[in-house]
Amino acid sequence: FLNDQQFFTRIVLYDKEGVVSYQSSPEINIKHPEAKEIKSILQQMQQINSLAHNLYPSQSGVIPWHLNLLFPLILDDGKLLGGMQLKLDMGYLLRLVQGLSIGKTGRVFFINDEAETLVLFESGGIAVNKKNSNFPKELVTSDESGTVFHTLYDNTSVHLAFSKISDFPFYIMVSQDIEEFLF
Repeated sequence: FLNDQQFFTRIVLYDKEGVVSYQSSPEINIKHPEAKEIKSILQQMQQINSLAHNLYPSQSGVIPWHLNLLFPLILDDGKLLGGMQLKLDMGYLLRLVQGLSIGKTGRVFFINDEAETLVLFESGGIAVNKKNSNFPKELVTSDESGTVFHTLYDNTSVHLAFSKISDFPFYIMVSQDIEEFLF
């Protein structure tokens, strides 16, 4: 899973009580969640079968292009072992989309399994933790890929292609305004 994955720059392992049992490097200037908060988040994630949670969505001191994602570690029988926090450096993902030709209105979204936008790439740059997306939850409830016509949060009608990123609780979505797509 993590072998040769350069976009993960830090790992923290938590036991089922939310206590840190290992971290690859310490972080300063960031208010870390208490063990009871980590435990509560992990238990909630287990109950709703969520694959990832962004720990610091808008905290000062956190580098905006870094996402600190918490993954529950669950056995096949459903028993919660603990959690794994990975710091995802979006700069590495930027390399994946830099060469894409998506036109003037094209956008590339990385979203989580709750249909929340983690990162948005567009001609004007990159936006992290954009909370006002309105992707239909049905798009992220399967391991499928496909295309749909959709109206985005800004009332733009788009052609949207989406696909689950294998081994990760993320989806990539690429959109283009319908007018540009058709002409």
